[in-house]
Amino acid sequence: MNTLLQARERRLLFNRGLELLIIVVLIIALFYFRELIHSKRVMVYQLQRQLDEAPQYAAQQVSLRTELEKSAHDIVRIESLLVRREALGDFVSLLEKQARQNRVTLRVPDIKEEMVLSAEGKPVAATGPYRDIRLQVTATGEPNDLLQLLHQLEHLPHAVRLPAWSITTTNTAVLLDLRPQAPVIGPDGKEVPVVAPGGLLEATMILTIRQDS
Repeated sequence: MNTLLQARERRLLFNRGLELLIIVVLIIALFYFRELIHSKRVMVYQLQRQLDEAPQYAAQQVSLRTELEKSAHDIVRIESLLVRREALGDFVSLLEKQARQNRVTLRVPDIKEEMVLSAEGKPVAATGPYRDIRLQVTATGEPNDLLQLLHQLEHLPHAVRLPAWSITTTNTAVLLDLRPQAPVIGPDGKEVPVVAPGGLLEATMILTIRQDS
């Protein structure tokens, strides 16, 4: 009798232990699958977010590409405005040609490189491929022609500016006018020289040039 009771107790203990083991395994499996499902949900969310943001990134890429192309175009355009150092003589010839077209005599008596100053106002060595060249320009002719020349100098297709200029006039200058005109005859029958207002243009021109290394 006692043997049968002991066998039943052992069987009950075995079954109870087995049930506890199954419960523990189920709990562990539940946590595992819960974490697995959570990680999958996070992955799906990230993928969905990337898909949602893809059109925005594409629009940004198009915008950046447009900006880069515009910047490259601006650089090419600016580079085309710069006179190279070895072409300074050609630039002076261009000034003289503009003057002749306006019936003006032009001279460039002084050409020198602008001094680069530090924040303390001390001269420092110039760096980089760009330099500013200062040209002193003088021109003589009729005031209206000088004004026309000045306007053309300000709008040359180059990186140029005129920080200072002045035009002075005189009423005693005898000018050689290339336009045909009837001679003026005085009371004594002799030709009288044509006396017209004359002018003097003095300008400081700053030209930015490119110096290849």
